Amino acid sequence: MNDEVNPIIPTAWEAAVVGAGAAAVLLVVAALILVLSTKSFSTGVRIALVFLAFVAPVAGPLVGIVLALLERRKARRPLTVSP
Repeated sequence: MNDEVNPIIPTAWEAAVVGAGAAAVLLVVAALILVLSTKSFSTGVRIALVFLAFVAPVAGPLVGIVLALLERRKARRPLTVSP
């Protein structure tokens, strides 16, 4: 019998690389959706976060997602005024 590896079937390493690439693309898409739909960001902040999402492959989208979620949370928080 032939015990050689079949070159058509991807190895675990190749599958992991494809999975990491797919995760990076999903992070960029999620960051773009969140950043561009957050109304309280100015145009300059939106442009900077979109640029960062494309320049820094994983850290950029994560920063954009975190900042957008924090901004949305801040916008929903009711203002309390003390006398």
